[in-house]
Amino acid sequence: MNMKRSSKKKADASRNFTLIELLIVISIIAILAALLFPALNKARLSARKTACMNDLRQIHTAFAMYVTDWKEWLPSNPGGDYYMFKLKPYLPGTKVYTSCRLSNVPDSVLNGYEDGYWGTRNISFGASIYTLPVSSYRKYMDITQPSRKILFGDSQTSKQSGSTLSNNAAIITYAGYYLPDYRHGGEANFIFVDGHSRPAKKIWGSGMLSYYAHFVGITHLLSGPPTSATYYDTFLIPNF
Repeated sequence: MNMKRSSKKKADASRNFTLIELLIVISIIAILAALLFPALNKARLSARKTACMNDLRQIHTAFAMYVTDWKEWLPSNPGGDYYMFKLKPYLPGTKVYTSCRLSNVPDSVLNGYEDGYWGTRNISFGASIYTLPVSSYRKYMDITQPSRKILFGDSQTSKQSGSTLSNNAAIITYAGYYLPDYRHGGEANFIFVDGHSRPAKKIWGSGMLSYYAHFVGITHLLSGPPTSATYYDTFLIPNF
């Protein structure tokens, strides 16, 4: 009888110990999950940012092919013929124009328009108005210091900017309704005329001049519109 009781006590102790072990394991898993989830989310955001940067590089390749075919003329926008329509024949499809916005900021999309998600209202990337102007044609050779001039970057729709502009997503500038969209954890992706690309944070204060100089030139921000593109290029800050 005593042997039976002793065996029962041992079995009960064994079960209690197993339950404690299970609780410990659950606690450890919960702690590890709490530590890993932020890292996994960061990795997911980083992967999306990289995918969007790859889309920008594809568009830049199409840009280079267009410039070659059209004897150095840029895909500028006079008459509303925006760059995305001109570069479309050089791309495998329009997904490269749309996936970045749809993956990162789907709430910014304006529905019900005939040009879908890749037209001037919803395209993921805008062109710098100072590189691809809306009122005149330019040649590639007219762009001085191409390694320091923004060509395309993450753009806002009018839903984000609060405007009623139908071309809000097709253009980026340093002011007004056409500001870049910092959709990648507070950063926006940019690609420069020479083809190199990088993300950048939204910078205010004195640092704002260093950032926005890559649109037009630092003096433009201080004393009004430039009269000479070459002159204002001397004020560009290279560390961007």
